[in-house]
Parts: sequence; structure tokens; C-alpha cells
Amino acid sequence: MKDSPAEKGGLRTGDIIQEFNNTKITGVRQLQREVAQGPINAPAQVKVLREKQSLNLTVVLGEQPAETAAAPSEGRPKRPNGSASASRISRRSCGNS
Repeated sequence: MKDSPAEKGGLRTGDIIQEFNNTKITGVRQLQREVAQGPINAPAQVKVLREKQSLNLTVVLGEQPAETAAAPSEGRPKRPNGSASASRISRRSCGNS
């Protein structure tokens, strides 16, 4: 997503997220939970697999607008080794500052 925290942090479409803040990621829902637990504007360490090469990136978490909330993943193909892939990394605001 253009100008998203993920894009600003160097993530690209097709990257496979392997770790988020040193936690192994095994699926999209786990990634969503990990991102949601982080405070807005906090840096997060993200390890991705891109074109068979492992990369370590730093992404600053952002607030996810309600209209772009993640849709259910039914019918979507699974990624190799169960890792998550994301076009944006942001967390939804729960009214906390």
C-alpha cells in the first residue's frame, strides 16, 4: 500500500514475513496479533524472505484506518512454510494513546 508503514520500512509485495520483533511468524493472524500489541509509532524489527534472501528491516508501526482493516483470509493461498506476507504493517487504534 502506497505510503504505508510497511512501504516506508522497505517491505515489498511478495516479501514473506518470517519474524516480527524476534517472534517467529507462522501465519497472518499471528502477525496481526503481534502488530496489534505494539504501540503506534514504535519501531519493529521485521525479518523477511525476499527472492530467497533473508533481510532484516525496521518498520515504524502506524495506525490502521478503519476502512482498510484486514479482510478474512478465506480462499487465499497459503505462503511457503506458513509465513505471513503483508503489504502494510499498522495497528488499529483501540482508543489508547
